[in-house]
Order: sequence, then C-alpha cells, then structure tokens
Amino acid sequence: MWRCLRRWLSDTPIQDPLEQRQAFLLQVILLGLTGIFAIASVLTLLEALLVRGVPAGELSLSAVPNLLAALVCLAPLALLRRGRFHAAVVLTIGVFFVLAGVVLAIGGLYNSGILLAITPVILAALLLPRRALLATFGGSVLLVSATALAQHGATPRLHAPTIIGNFTLLGGVLALFLDRFGSSLRRALAATLEHEQQLVSEIAARAQAEERLKQSEARLRALFENTNEAIWSVDRDYRLLTFNSFFREQFLLAFGKRIEVGMGLADLLPADAAPELHHYWRQLYDGALAGEIVRGEQQYDIQGQRRYYVVSLYPISADGAITGVSVFSRDITERKRLEAQLLQAQKMEGIGRLAGGVAHDFNNLLTAIIGNAQLALESLPADHEARAEVAEIAGAAFRASALTRQLLAFARRQIIEPHVIDLNQLVLGMDALLRRLIGEDIELVTMPGPALWSVRADPGQIEQVIVNMAVNARDAMPRGGKLTIETRNVALDQAYARQHLSVVPGSYVLLAVSDTGEGMDEQVRERIFEPFFTTKEQGRGTGLGLATCYGIVKQHGGYIWVYSEPGHGTSFKIYLPRADEPAEGLPHAEEPRAALHGGETILLVEDEAAVRALAARVLRAQGYTVLEAAHPDEALAIAAVQPAGSIHLLLTDVVMPGMSGRALAEELLRRSPGIKALFISGYTDNAIVHHGRLDPGVAFLPKPFAPATLARRVREILDS
Repeated sequence: MWRCLRRWLSDTPIQDPLEQRQAFLLQVILLGLTGIFAIASVLTLLEALLVRGVPAGELSLSAVPNLLAALVCLAPLALLRRGRFHAAVVLTIGVFFVLAGVVLAIGGLYNSGILLAITPVILAALLLPRRALLATFGGSVLLVSATALAQHGATPRLHAPTIIGNFTLLGGVLALFLDRFGSSLRRALAATLEHEQQLVSEIAARAQAEERLKQSEARLRALFENTNEAIWSVDRDYRLLTFNSFFREQFLLAFGKRIEVGMGLADLLPADAAPELHHYWRQLYDGALAGEIVRGEQQYDIQGQRRYYVVSLYPISADGAITGVSVFSRDITERKRLEAQLLQAQKMEGIGRLAGGVAHDFNNLLTAIIGNAQLALESLPADHEARAEVAEIAGAAFRASALTRQLLAFARRQIIEPHVIDLNQLVLGMDALLRRLIGEDIELVTMPGPALWSVRADPGQIEQVIVNMAVNARDAMPRGGKLTIETRNVALDQAYARQHLSVVPGSYVLLAVSDTGEGMDEQVRERIFEPFFTTKEQGRGTGLGLATCYGIVKQHGGYIWVYSEPGHGTSFKIYLPRADEPAEGLPHAEEPRAALHGGETILLVEDEAAVRALAARVLRAQGYTVLEAAHPDEALAIAAVQPAGSIHLLLTDVVMPGMSGRALAEELLRRSPGIKALFISGYTDNAIVHHGRLDPGVAFLPKPFAPATLARRVREILDS
C-alpha cells in the first residue's frame, strides 16, 4: 500500500526535479495535517459529548474549526496534483495565516493560535528561499503583534510587549534553525537528486550500451549466418566449436552428413579422404595455432560438379594465449571459370594474331604461285607434257588459298559485306543444301523463331558457319541422329554477362545448332575453336572449320558458346546483335564480266618482288602502261616526274614498311585529284578496314588472286 501511495505522491506534473521532491514532502505534510485535523475534530466531538456533556446543537459547532482546517488543507493538495508547486505553497501558508488569525481572534494568545502562527514559518523554511522565509516570519510576527495589542490588558498576564518580544525572539531562533535545516535539506535533496540523475544517466548509458551491444551482436550474427562464406572455428585439438548455416549446408551437400559441435578433424573430412588431405589440413590448422594467418585452396565434388574454395585461417587469442582457429572458406568456382574464360580468350587472340600474320605471308607467296602457274598454263600447248604438273601446282595453290582464307576468318581479318538480313530466310533457304550435306540417316529439324529480329551480317559468312557446324554434327553422328537448327529472339542481361566474359548486355538473335551425337568432354570443349585442333582421324579434317566459325561470329560482334557432354550431344549457340533496320532481301551473286584490255597508265606499288613482277606482267599483257615501285617513297618519286594527270590508277599493297598504301593514296590524290586507287593485300588492317568492313569508297582486291581476276578488277575501277 505504501508503495502505491509513494508512487501516487511522486507522480505529479512538476518539471523541476527539486520542486518535485519538495512537492512530495508538502503532500505528505498536507495529508498529515488533514489527518491530524480530522482526528482532532473527532476527539473534540467525543470529549464534548462524553466528558463535558455539551448539548447536540453545540456539539457540531465545537468541531467546526478542525473540520474546516482539514478541508482547507486539501486545496493546496489539489494545486500540487495539477503541477502548480509555488501556488500550492503560497496557498498553504496563507491558509495557516488565516487559521492562525481566526484561532487567535477567538481563543486568544494562549491557545493553539501561537502554534498555527509559527507553522507558515516552518513551511517557508522547508519549501521556499530565504526571502520568502523572512517575509513569512514577518507576517507571523505582525499577526501575533496585532493580536497581542488588541488583547493588551485583558488579563494581568496579557502584557503585549513581552508577548511580542518573546514570540519574535523564539520565532527568530526557530526561523534561523529552520533556515539552516531547510537549506541543508534542499542541498541534500539536490545532491540526492543529482546522484539519482547520475545513476539514471549511468543506467540509461549502460542500457544504451547494452542495446548497442545487442544490435552489434545481432548484426554480427546476421553477417555470420547470412554470408555466402563458410565460417567455422576449432580448438587446439581440432574439435569443432562454432559454425554458420552456410558451412552446415555446404558440408551436407558435399559429404551427405550433418555436423555437430565437438566433431574432430577426421569427421570434418570425407570418409574416403586421402592421408595427404588430413596432413594438409593439419598443416593449415597448426600454422594458425602458431600465430600465423594461413591461406590455401581446396576443391571438392559437390552434386557432380567440381567446386573450388579458398580458405583463410586466423588464430583465436584469449588472455594472451592462442586457444583455437577461425576458418573462412569462400567459393571461387565462378572466379576460376571466368579466369579460364579470360585465359582462353587471350589464347585465342594470340593464336589469331599468329594465324593472321601467317596468312598474310602465305597469301603473297600463293599470289605468285597461282599467277605464274596460270600464266604458264596459258602459254603451254594443250599436249605439252608439263601441263598436268603445272595444273596440279595451280590447284594445290588454290586449295592452300582456301586454308589461308579460313585462317583469316579465324583471325577476324576477312573482308565482310554486311547486310540487314532475316536469319529465318537464310536458314530456310539452306534446307536443301544441308539435307544433301548431312545425308539421309540424320533428321534435320528447323525451328524458326516467330517475329525474329533482323541482324546485320554477311550472308555468305553466316552460311559458311552453318555449313561448318552441320558437317561437324554429321561427323559426330556416324550412326545417324537428329540435327536441330533453331532461331529466336533473346535478351542477355547483366546476370548472363557476369557469367560470360566480354558479353555486353542487350538484344540478340540466337542461332542454335544442336545434334544428338557423341558429345565432348571438358578438355575437348576448351580447345574446340583452336585452329588445326581436331578429334577426327588423319585426313578427315583440317581443324579449321570451327575456328572459322569462331572468327566469323566474333567479327560480326557476336558470341559463340558450346554446350556438350559425352554421350549427350552438342549444342552451339551463336548470339548476333539485333539490327534496328528492317531486313533486306538476300543479295545475289553477280555474273563476272569478261576481262577487258586498256591503254591507261598504272602505278604499281608492291614490296613483294614476286607479286609485283606477276601483276606488272599481267597488266602489260592487257595493254596497260605499268610504272613499278618497290615502296611508297619510290612511288612518290616516280609520280613526281610524270606529267600531271598521266597516271590513271594506283594499284598498291596496303601493308608496307614506312608508309601504308592508304597514306600513299591520299598523298597522290592531293597531288593529282583525278587518280583512282585499287588496294591489294593478303592481310587487312585499320588503314582501309574497320571491324571487317571496308571504308566507304575503297576498292579492294584480296590476295591471293588469279591473273584474270586482277585484270577484270582493274578494268572495273578504271571504268567506274
């Protein structure tokens, strides 16, 4: 009950903490006085009734002052409950002044009026500052003095000066004592309050610290449980202490058993683990227990897939001693795969540069071989005994030129003529060709995608890709099977790009060629696009088919991926960038025009002597005047001594030492604006070709070329 009363007395809407404590004290006083006055009124009634025999009418009047005082004490109590401390104190003091005045007026100085007159001083000393105490004390002296003067001489004992002096002296001493006591009480209350506030502040700070600690622990626990790293710890005896849920799940997937705290090293490794693996983990743990930070790599087969992990071990210290090891294991399989993709891309790029350089040199040689062999054939009689041998030389050179073209395609050095085409139309147009190519024992299924987007591509090059993959599919299905060619629209997002190195997210058209053949293992898949790599027996393939496909797709800005497993067939997926323009009709090959003679002057610039001699011989045979130069500086010197406008055509190699053919043409055009140019090369570079496309207005003849092709192309340029 007392706790409830104390809580009720403390619950006042007073903001000042010191006044709140004083209000508590004042409420106790008021409640006490109320109780005293109430008891006094009851005792007065009983005394009057039982002892003095006061009549009933007078009986009620004798208890009026005490009842009135009890009721009056409740008024300041109501003010305190409303939070008005100073008003309650002033009202209480005023009430006691009024009561004292009434009692003194009715009962005289030698009744309880003197005590009531001193009560406001007690309250002021306890609850108010010193000025209010002095004012209250002065009011009490005035009240007693006025009463004493009014009653002076009423009895022999009522001597006003004596009473006033005694009351002033005794009241002053009491006021001084109460002032010191009240000041000490207020200081004690203030100190207690400050101490309590400090305790409250410390408790609040401790609570905040504990809450922050809980939040920090919750964050760490969430990080510990929700990270995609496996985390666990062991003691010095390699027994498991703690682990997160990711480690538990990975352990269950890898080894098919659950883990528990207290498991030893032998329990944390596969049942069939080699002794070397136990020794390896002991070395890692021992290194961390020795105070080192240890790192290593591990690989496990999880659900049929090889997964790679990097582990980091940190020593756990307590009181200066190492008590265990914390282990962090991160899955780096994806990184390993991307690294393998990067290495493969770098290897393919290096092979491509090598292949392009080889093709360039071979094309110069093949140009001379083919040209001279054909000129020799034209000069030999039909019955000459050497004619068959020369024809074989020419045929072999032509076959070699096909290989160099494939090498250039792999190296992305082919000149392409892109058009905006519909892949569905191209694939459906190849149906008859593909059926003849793969044979009757292989079913051909074509699945054209609906509302297919158009692509910008060279139709001939894409046809070559499809033919090469169809031939490989046929060879992978010696006992028959099914070849499926599918097209559809796809969107490659950021997630796909993160899984496939160098892929740019966007809209693409998918061309998928799948077979039900023998499939490939991982070692073959890694090398499938390398030139001259083949799994076929000797004489059945050059190993350039898929390398050519790789180069063509890359040159078109696309991507090619292979998906295959032994015994489950192979699927090649080609992604070509979407074109915004509507598709054009597929171009038709033009009939070659007959070679025409001419009498114009041609400046021939070629650093390869055999090619230069062949081209000069062919053109002179057609009636042209040929000025030969072995390098650009010599060509500029020759042009400088020729009459203005006398040179009609510049026939120049593209890649030459010192100055490119493009730069030479620009210099000659500056001197003679009417001159035309025809570029020849066995290896394209950025001088006239960008992204496999000729610059606008550039005429080009790739090496190797036949004499008739050279003569026809020269005539076309001169007539244009």
